[in-house]
Amino acid sequence: MISQPILGKMKTKIPTLATKKWNITVAVASFVLLGYIGFLLFANYLSQVELQTATLQQLKQDMEKRSMAVSYFYSERKSDLKDLRENRDILAYFHSKALGMSMEYGLQASLFSVTESFSRLLNEKTLDQEKIYTQIAFIKENGQLLSGAFSSESRAKNVESLSHLLSPELGDAAILVDSSKQDPDVIVSIAYDYKGKYKGQIVAWVSSATVYKQLVKETSTQVGRSLYIIPNKGELGLPSDIRQKLKSYAMPDLEGLEAGKIYRIRPSARHGKYEELIAGRFPVKGTPFSLLILSEASDIFGKTAPWRLPIAMGILSLIILGGTAFALKVNTHNLVLRTRLEETARSKQDVETKNRQLEKEISERRRIEAALKESEEKYRILVDNTNEGIFIYQDDVIKFPNRRLLAITGYSEVELTGMSFSDLLHPDEQESALERHTRSLKEGEVAGDYVCRTLNKAGEQLWFEVNAVRHTWEKKTATLNFVRDITPQKKLEAQLLHAHKMEAVGTLAGGIAHDFNNLLQAIQGYSELLLLDNKENEPSHDHLKEIFSAAQRGADLTKQLLTFSRKIESKLQPVDLNQEIVQLRKLLDRTIPKMISIELHLAGDLMTINADPAQMEQVLMNLAVNARDAMPEGGKLTVATRNAILDEPYCRIHMGAVPGNYVLLQVTDTGHGMDTPTLGRIFEPFFTSKGIGRGTGLGLAMVYGIVKSHKGYITCRSEPGRGTTFDIYLPVIDREERDMEKPLEPVVINRGSETILLVDDEDYIRDLGKQILSRFGYTVWTAENGETALEIYATHWNTIDLVLLDLIMPGMSGTECLRELQRINPSVRVVVISGYSPDDSRDELIELGAEGFISKPYEMNQMLQVTRKVLDKKQGSSGNETTEV
Repeated sequence: MISQPILGKMKTKIPTLATKKWNITVAVASFVLLGYIGFLLFANYLSQVELQTATLQQLKQDMEKRSMAVSYFYSERKSDLKDLRENRDILAYFHSKALGMSMEYGLQASLFSVTESFSRLLNEKTLDQEKIYTQIAFIKENGQLLSGAFSSESRAKNVESLSHLLSPELGDAAILVDSSKQDPDVIVSIAYDYKGKYKGQIVAWVSSATVYKQLVKETSTQVGRSLYIIPNKGELGLPSDIRQKLKSYAMPDLEGLEAGKIYRIRPSARHGKYEELIAGRFPVKGTPFSLLILSEASDIFGKTAPWRLPIAMGILSLIILGGTAFALKVNTHNLVLRTRLEETARSKQDVETKNRQLEKEISERRRIEAALKESEEKYRILVDNTNEGIFIYQDDVIKFPNRRLLAITGYSEVELTGMSFSDLLHPDEQESALERHTRSLKEGEVAGDYVCRTLNKAGEQLWFEVNAVRHTWEKKTATLNFVRDITPQKKLEAQLLHAHKMEAVGTLAGGIAHDFNNLLQAIQGYSELLLLDNKENEPSHDHLKEIFSAAQRGADLTKQLLTFSRKIESKLQPVDLNQEIVQLRKLLDRTIPKMISIELHLAGDLMTINADPAQMEQVLMNLAVNARDAMPEGGKLTVATRNAILDEPYCRIHMGAVPGNYVLLQVTDTGHGMDTPTLGRIFEPFFTSKGIGRGTGLGLAMVYGIVKSHKGYITCRSEPGRGTTFDIYLPVIDREERDMEKPLEPVVINRGSETILLVDDEDYIRDLGKQILSRFGYTVWTAENGETALEIYATHWNTIDLVLLDLIMPGMSGTECLRELQRINPSVRVVVISGYSPDDSRDELIELGAEGFISKPYEMNQMLQVTRKVLDKKQGSSGNETTEV
């Protein structure tokens, strides 16, 4: 019974105790919770301040990197315009214009090449596949548009409004802003000078949309910031609503913001409805622009700010249960803030990654440019140092000439670039050479090698061997041309042709002289026979003497022909050429008219030559007479001597010259001179530029033959109205003394009784010789050829004392006949008779044992004298002793 009240009492107390405990617990818990919430709120406040500071720092770094990216971007655009200024097409246009070329002939093509270059740059320069440029133009110095390229989205600028873009003072590329427009254009401009004279401005309009999208990356308000590119002065480039909103804030002008800092700007008192504004200006290096950020604080930090926290603490103090929810909400905001910070960090990382990628691309581009430059330098060295001229021929102008071509033509690179190849051609070659070039430009047709004449800058004629190859140059058809200067080769060919012609003429002259001497021999011999039987007082005696004299004059003429053809041997001996000239001076003073002055310039240390003194006198006299005839109104004749050396390079380009030491004999007059065609024929026999009856045309031919027979070399230089100079090179000898050939001593002609075999293919020569020999007591056998002579000698060799043998006969020659005679009788005595004898044949006959030599036409006494002297020699005497007439 007692337990129930106790239990009831206990039941009523337990809730009270529990309530108190709960209240205490709740109070303690609330206090602790309130303190904990206060701690969290305070910590959250500090965290927000720290996060906002970090956010602003990250924002500043992000803006600096964006500014650097935009700065590099515009520096690349400056490089593009510098490259355009060095463009060869623009230079070729002004070259063509300077040369007076019209738009119809060549100038329009050059202007098209300029436009092509602009279009190529406009289409090739992209940023993430978006075009960087909207327009590129060349503005002339008068403000008119010369050429331009425009993207499909842009429109051409008004030509009349372009003159304000001219800036002759811009020596380097510059970034300009057209401040006359509300929506400013970004312009890259550079001045263009040609030969130091301002010709206009190269201007490029940069796409602002591409810059904003690819570099600035303007973001939407959902992300929380707005970026703008503005000029350093003014508010151009900002939307009108933003400019209006800026008036509600207590802030200086945009250019008054210190560069590189982030500002937190509060609205003015009367515009309290606006939030705090985050602003910052970051100049873009190397441009007149700045990168501007304008954004409300809530877009950067979120909706929660430190000034709201005290209110939150009061609310949390009254509403314990709502504190947790509020803390969760604040924590949620913190998470949002952290998320945005992480997003900022990721954006920063993206920018850094983009920068690293950009730096890598820049490094790779520099490496490629360095490799390309090295390759171009190697190629240029190869092209410039080749022995052939090389150039590109396109649009009827020469491009890219190498150094060898400049050296050949004498033009500078500036002069030659832009010239037409036809300007270099000889007038007679222009039509055919241009036809070949046109044919080489057609598909599948190549001109190949061809030879043409050209003129260098000095007007001298050159010979080119050109190889043209069809080629594509800067996306257009052209020809790659290789030029070899074959002028020295052509000169050698002309010299060789002249030498062959002179040799052929000499051979012809020798043949004529042989036949002519046979005729003269008959005339001279029979006239002598008739004179023997004719007394001086008879009427016909004088006539016979005239016939004999005419025959002798004909013999002299024949001797001149033989001298030219070098079929007459020179009697060489050591000669002091100065002494011969001094002795001849006396004769020249009597021969040359007084109105012509004679000057001698003789070297004191002149070396000795091996020459025939008589022939040297002939050379000097003939040259002096020619000089006299070239100066009918007076002038000056100069004879000079000196020592000279002909080296290998000189001899390679002068046909017939042999390297060695020479004495140079130089004869110069101040007469009327000669033109080129005349100069090419002066050494031909019977060629004369004098009037009829004033010369035989053999004077210079004889000089040529004498010089060649002395193993010398002769050249002639002359121009109309500027006189003539002959250079004669005569080889020197090492020894000052040489055995002189003794003249034939006079011998009394005695009669004989010996038997003589006379061999000659001409009947009248045989008959004449037989009459002369028979008249002086000799027994004479005659033979018309070598075969008959051998038959007679084989039968009567023991009775025949001497053989008079003609050297040149049809069938068996005199040389072969002599060998056969020696086989029959090794001791046979032979005297050779000939109208002329080549040096090698004569030397061979002497070596074979011929004991005498008689030249036709001979006088009767000369023939009898040699015959008698050979017959009077003792048997067994040296075969090297020969008797000559």
